[in-house]
Amino acid sequence: MRLGILGGTFDPIHFGHLRLAVEAKEALKLDDVVLEVAAQSPFKLETPPTEGGTRCEMVKCALDRCHNMRVGNVDLRRSGPSYTIDTVQAYAEPGTEVWLIVGTDALSGIPKWKDPERLLQMCRIGVGFRPGQDFAAAIGELSEHWRKRIRAFPTPLLEISSTDIRKRVANGQSVRYMTPQCVVQIIERSSLYRIER
Repeated sequence: MRLGILGGTFDPIHFGHLRLAVEAKEALKLDDVVLEVAAQSPFKLETPPTEGGTRCEMVKCALDRCHNMRVGNVDLRRSGPSYTIDTVQAYAEPGTEVWLIVGTDALSGIPKWKDPERLLQMCRIGVGFRPGQDFAAAIGELSEHWRKRIRAFPTPLLEISSTDIRKRVANGQSVRYMTPQCVVQIIERSSLYRIER
């Protein structure tokens, strides 16, 4: 089985996340994709995310009609920051080929993550790159043994970010067509992001 893992705080999930997951599933011929909801990014410790159960609910509703895609909450069941190596290890099973799905922007930082060499032994890395991004330059910064474990695939350019969605909600602006309508309903029902973070 080929399993893709796309991790993030998904605060909130948006169409950019969903496109990346779909493009990875098709390009890497993945049998299943897990959108793993991080408890707390080790790079964003100063800004606590929305409660994990609410973020899982948003991801679950966004994936409602997505075949072989599901929400993961392994990270939420652990205490402390979410490290990719721990997440991958939780999903690595005999007979499962694990693919970590990331965007080009995350690529150069991977060697600085917790236990990167062990991570590279446990999974392959699928990198979604958008039009105008120089993938060759991004991968050129990595050593040869890293490049052998990475496969690039194109993704469409969608200028959407969770930060922008939160700001728009805080300013009373519409986020329609940036995230699925069910996510908008959860944001409104739960009064999320009313105060800009």
